[in-house]
Amino acid sequence: MKIEHARREQGIRQQREAKQPKGLAALLSKVSGIKLTRCQVNHHQDAKRQVAYQYERFDMRETQRAERVQLQQRHQMQRLDQKRKLAAQKQSHVRQEKSLKASFLRQHRMRVHPGRNTCRQ
Repeated sequence: MKIEHARREQGIRQQREAKQPKGLAALLSKVSGIKLTRCQVNHHQDAKRQVAYQYERFDMRETQRAERVQLQQRHQMQRLDQKRKLAAQKQSHVRQEKSLKASFLRQHRMRVHPGRNTCRQ
């Protein structure tokens, strides 16, 4: 953005220099005050352009700041979601392990005591 601004400014300066009167016309514009008026107009235009550039920079910074905050919030939500999923996965793993142990114990009891009915009334 700074480079673009500098290039525009340089282009404007070059255009102004190319439009400058030469020889007798330069002397007459200086004596009559036209040159002074032209310099004041140029200065006013430069100031307006500089203010517009400052506003553009400010807007860009604010936009980037808002995007950065939004990205941080999204990352925080992703971290919390990942943490929640990991906890659910651990809980599921514990339930599966408990169920597997109970199944193994049931099978072991059936092998040790084959005639016993596992359902008591």
